[in-house]
Amino acid sequence: MMMESLRASNSSSTTSSSSSSSSSKGGGPLRMLCGERLWKLRGMFILASIPMGLIFLVYTLMPTHSHLHRHHQLDFANVHPHGNEFSSSISSRESRKNIERRGGNSAANWARERAHRESDEYLTSSSSESSSGGAVGEEPSSLHTAHEEEKDVHVRVHVGGEEEGGDEREERKGKEGDGYKYAIVFDAGSTGSRVHIFRFEQDTGKLVDDTFEQLKPGLSSYADEPDKAGASLQPLLEKAMETIPEGQRAETPVEVRATAGLRLLKPQTKSDDLLESVRETLKTYPFAFDTERDVSIMGGEDEGAFQWLALNYLLNRLEGGSDKKSNKKKSSHSHEEGITVAAIDLGGGSVQLAHAMDEKVAKRAPKGYSKSISFPGAKKPFEVYVKSHLGYGLMAARAATLKEANGMSSPCLPKGSDPKYIYSGEEIVAAGHEEKNSDYAACKEHVESMLKLDTSCEVDDECSFNGAWGGDFNSQHAKEVYLSSYMWDRAINAKLIPQDAIDGELTIDEIEDAAKLACDTMGDESEILTNFEGVEEKDAAFLCTDLTYIVGLLEKGFEKNDWKSVRLVKQIEYRGQNVEVAWALGAALNALASSS
Repeated sequence: MMMESLRASNSSSTTSSSSSSSSSKGGGPLRMLCGERLWKLRGMFILASIPMGLIFLVYTLMPTHSHLHRHHQLDFANVHPHGNEFSSSISSRESRKNIERRGGNSAANWARERAHRESDEYLTSSSSESSSGGAVGEEPSSLHTAHEEEKDVHVRVHVGGEEEGGDEREERKGKEGDGYKYAIVFDAGSTGSRVHIFRFEQDTGKLVDDTFEQLKPGLSSYADEPDKAGASLQPLLEKAMETIPEGQRAETPVEVRATAGLRLLKPQTKSDDLLESVRETLKTYPFAFDTERDVSIMGGEDEGAFQWLALNYLLNRLEGGSDKKSNKKKSSHSHEEGITVAAIDLGGGSVQLAHAMDEKVAKRAPKGYSKSISFPGAKKPFEVYVKSHLGYGLMAARAATLKEANGMSSPCLPKGSDPKYIYSGEEIVAAGHEEKNSDYAACKEHVESMLKLDTSCEVDDECSFNGAWGGDFNSQHAKEVYLSSYMWDRAINAKLIPQDAIDGELTIDEIEDAAKLACDTMGDESEILTNFEGVEEKDAAFLCTDLTYIVGLLEKGFEKNDWKSVRLVKQIEYRGQNVEVAWALGAALNALASSS
């Protein structure tokens, strides 16, 4: 009985064990299948997470689009224009070497400086090119000239605020308004036509950027085919169409200011026909312009007034003007708000003085000396004294001073020198003394004689030189004066200003000391080249003449202004960017004020 029970128990145990074993064998494959699928899912997740993690890491570490533009927004940028119409050459190594050799710090500076000085250059070089010694009569190489040929140039200068990216600019083109206002200024020079498309903040009037582009040849090259003159500006006008939103084109003023090339065309009917062709072309575009006022040959007085406006705008000297706080950190430009400065621009053929006048003096100013000029937000226009002294630019004055020797040895030239100098097609015969150095005191006498200081003018006791009324000497707007162009260049030559500076304050005595050094202690031209900075060999013989003329002009020509110190300026720091002081900006500001 017990045996049977034991057998039954064993049988049950065996059956249970067999059943358990069978169950175990049946569940194993399922668990393995689930495990394999789980590992595959984990592997796929890991593989997918790697690129996602990398993308997240890059996105986290890389600056945003706006930050990239903020980092570069104050740089002069070479923007490749649309299509192949506007080919840029300024990125080539050779062009950059040429830019550096001229002392400019960017392609934009180079192009603007060339454009700004071209008017005076052509008064000198147009007739001298035909002579065998033409190279001497041309403007000396400086920050304001360029002898090499340049191709079409496109640059965009961004000076403040957060710059938009390309997609953002494209998006706003279709908008009715984008918070900005625009002005278009054409500088129709002798060798090419240039367009400036200025963009300003709508509410503040602050300059945002300047899209600049130029094409060759200039309008004067179409003198015999005037119908083609207007068409030659179409690529530049298309650039304006591309830049300015459609909804704002009708309210955007456009001005075309022709300079030296058209001034020199004879007979005058040729230049009239060229300008009429330009007017007909502008009529086919939606921009705002007055047919007579806004398309014209610009005189020296207009250029001087526009340059004065640009200078004071960038210095924030215009009451109610732009960006009043941006330059307060610059102690060198500290000022009482609303008190403007005078501007002297010394070119090759002419020198211009401009300053605001007090209201009473402006009312009695002789005809031809006053320009009414304004800017957006102005309470009322400024009445600006402006006089362009033709024949008293540095190159013209050099010729006139050497003529004072009347064929004898000139005290303004180094010992034993016999330089060849051609101005306006005329070769000036002059030589240094065979045994004596140049003499500052004697040279200054020649300069003062050439200035014609005793010539009467429209108002007794208020004359400057060469029979010109001198303006409002006592105005608070004439107490400070900023000098530019060749005055800057010669200050650099004399080591009065560091090479890397954008401005500098000097006393007239300091300039006089440099003139005395050039005249009295330098034995010959080789010593001039050794002891002065960046003087070209062809100009070395004339450094005494040039510096003495600058002293005589400031000390005697503008004697009644009684300036003891002056400020030399190449650029103005505006909203963190070093900006050229160019008349085109002044023209744009005045045009916006007139159209509002």
